[in-house]
Amino acid sequence: MRRVLPVYGLSIGDLKVQGGNVRVKNENGDIAWAYSIKQHGKIGIAACARSATVYMKEVLRRLGYNVGHEMHGDDGSVGYHLAVVRPDGCFHQVRDPLKQISSMVAHKSWGFCQQATGITGFGLYSCMRYWLKWNKMCEEFCVWRYRIEHLPEIWDEFLERLGHEKCEMPDIPTNTNSHKEKYIDYTWDDLFNEDRQLAQDIYNKAVEYGYSVPDMDKTEDRQVLENLVA
Repeated sequence: MRRVLPVYGLSIGDLKVQGGNVRVKNENGDIAWAYSIKQHGKIGIAACARSATVYMKEVLRRLGYNVGHEMHGDDGSVGYHLAVVRPDGCFHQVRDPLKQISSMVAHKSWGFCQQATGITGFGLYSCMRYWLKWNKMCEEFCVWRYRIEHLPEIWDEFLERLGHEKCEMPDIPTNTNSHKEKYIDYTWDDLFNEDRQLAQDIYNKAVEYGYSVPDMDKTEDRQVLENLVA
């Protein structure tokens, strides 16, 4: 039987979610990947794909936790799959929308996300919809949210919420699992030109999450945004 993680497939045969249990079938109808909330463990960090979850897995392992990336570990799991598993006490890790969307456009593994959201296509518009939808899914059950770019500043709180004693933040390259493929670094201009209302919704959510974005209250930045949506 061919076993794959959901991240490895552009398409999958079938996705079923029932009561915290998730399974993926391959094109032959065999179960290729499964996750049970009963085996989850105490640590859960949910995020969009391409939001530094592999990096976070390495951070947690350096702290001594046996966590899986998109799979079970004795102490829990990290990955986008948790948005449909919805474990108790889960953290919500977010990444700057421009960075995540730029990376997601070059992503080759959409099957799981497509079936979980109904979003089709692999271009900029679909990736914009995905960032907004998947983060909203995480918001519905996660107990705490943080920006991955802000981890050094909230490190002590992160440890406290884990129930871990204070220690130095592990020195791990932040580009862990970065794409080998080159991709376009999209701008707010690109997002607004793609779809004005969707870009505005993403902009508003980015502000809510605490990201630095063009400030509509400042004259010079307001003019920039007015030009984008004109």
